[in-house]
Amino acid sequence: MNTDKFIVIAWPESQAFMEVDGFSENSILINDEPLINEYGSSAYLVRISWLDRLHEEKEEDHYPDGNIKPNTEDFGDKADRLYEQKRDNQ
Repeated sequence: MNTDKFIVIAWPESQAFMEVDGFSENSILINDEPLINEYGSSAYLVRISWLDRLHEEKEEDHYPDGNIKPNTEDFGDKADRLYEQKRDNQ
């Protein structure tokens, strides 16, 4: 039995995640009624465990002063704020 949990991330916030490695494997485009009416086009169900891993990796990629370590990719301040907001509202 699959117990993965998902959250809805709607446009324009979903755009911040679309370029991140693993997005397509950890998200499902909402394209059926009634969810498309509620959340609009370009809204996705995104696996929470993947968002958690992204957040952990982001924390590891930063020095204690907040600067990004060399050769790491930040998935964006907007995406990070969205992650925090979604986790707080769970």
